[in-house]
Amino acid sequence: MKTILASRRKLIVAVLVIVAAVAALAYRSCSADSDTRSYCALMPDSIGLFRDSAVTSFGVPVGKVTTISTEGTQAKVMFEIRKDRRLPADVGATTLSHTLIADRRLALIGAEPEPGAPTWDSHKCITKTLTPQSITQTFAALSKLADEMNGSMTPAEAKDISRGLKGLSASLDGTGEDINAVITQLGSALKSPDAAIARLGEMITNL
Repeated sequence: MKTILASRRKLIVAVLVIVAAVAALAYRSCSADSDTRSYCALMPDSIGLFRDSAVTSFGVPVGKVTTISTEGTQAKVMFEIRKDRRLPADVGATTLSHTLIADRRLALIGAEPEPGAPTWDSHKCITKTLTPQSITQTFAALSKLADEMNGSMTPAEAKDISRGLKGLSASLDGTGEDINAVITQLGSALKSPDAAIARLGEMITNL
């Protein structure tokens, strides 16, 4: 009889320990959830974004992407950030990557508002968004332009273009080293997508 009672006590203790452990895990989970706030952004596309992709503000990680779905012709990107982080009323979003082929991150645009200033309503999706064109889309557009020029030009137009290209070749004669330097600079700039567009414009002007 004593053996049976002892076994029951051990069983009850084991059950209580399991219940306590489950309750502790549930509490920790709820606490973790309460430390973040969910937002959404309607992006032109979600190329390079995946679940758990980083969300940054001025390059500093503040959260992660949770889900990506399609809404009409746009991509609806759900993400969560730290609850203590507030978004300005005019917040925007874009996607950035360190290289042309790397996974992208969702970058929030806009400084954190001062205390008392208007903030973004987390129940609304961010609509001021943009995404860079992929390298595939860029090459496809150039290929389409070349095909249209080859297929629709009259002999006279082709002759004019040929004359223009010869003139361009003559004007660039002897500037190979300068052009190579500019292309090298451009390649370095493409390694840092956050570089100012003005810098790229300056290099193009130097050509």
